[in-house]
Amino acid sequence: YKNNIYISGSSGFIGSNLVRHLNSKNFKKLKLISLKKKKKFNKLQKKLDLLIHLSEESNRNKVNKLGLEYCKENELKVLNLTNRFKKIIYLSSSSVYGYSGTKPYCESAQVFEKDLYNKNKLNIEKLILKNNGIVLRLSNVLGKKMNNKTIIGDIIKQF
Repeated sequence: YKNNIYISGSSGFIGSNLVRHLNSKNFKKLKLISLKKKKKFNKLQKKLDLLIHLSEESNRNKVNKLGLEYCKENELKVLNLTNRFKKIIYLSSSSVYGYSGTKPYCESAQVFEKDLYNKNKLNIEKLILKNNGIVLRLSNVLGKKMNNKTIIGDIIKQF
């Protein structure tokens, strides 16, 4: 890829591992951004090339406690990003498929808005796809320094 790649959420578990990997491949046009510094993006006249969007609360219980206010703020943030970038890759969650299947899911499988966490993920996915973006639904991401407040983290602690 010849153009700049911007990464939001680069200090999180997935983001920091992605940055480490791209740096190990000597990728020179990597830009780490903080979405808290919105003024910087509001001054831009042209659209930037590519954003890998990872900047979102990953704790399901916390999102559900934060409520609709968090979801609305998150949607506005993403809507603003779609106006600033030509292409966005959004990392969502396979939890939108539910947990009752016994076979691997495909992207056309039924999704469920069972709680605010899933509803938020699905709403952001719609915004991204509507604006020519790409959605990746990740499942059970493991590694060093991962969030231990997950089901997988709990299982690892039991070992």
